[in-house]
Amino acid sequence: MPFILTPMVNILIGYVATVVLNIIPSPAIGVPWTTPGPLIPFLATGGNWLALIVGLVCLAVSVLIYLPFVIASNRVLEKENDK
Repeated sequence: MPFILTPMVNILIGYVATVVLNIIPSPAIGVPWTTPGPLIPFLATGGNWLALIVGLVCLAVSVLIYLPFVIASNRVLEKENDK
């Protein structure tokens, strides 16, 4: 579930920041796929610092979305190990 939800939420955040609020320019530079996630919007917009902040916000939101699922998975593993 978080594997599908997280990209959708991040795309929505990027869309709102780029098109609706117009606080960051549209990405115009191709960035290699091996670039760390939060740096991609920063480099793709030509070094816009607000784009870096949006990238970090997306990372934080991703962690918050995944966190309950990781905690639940750890609890299940703990119960299986206790048996």
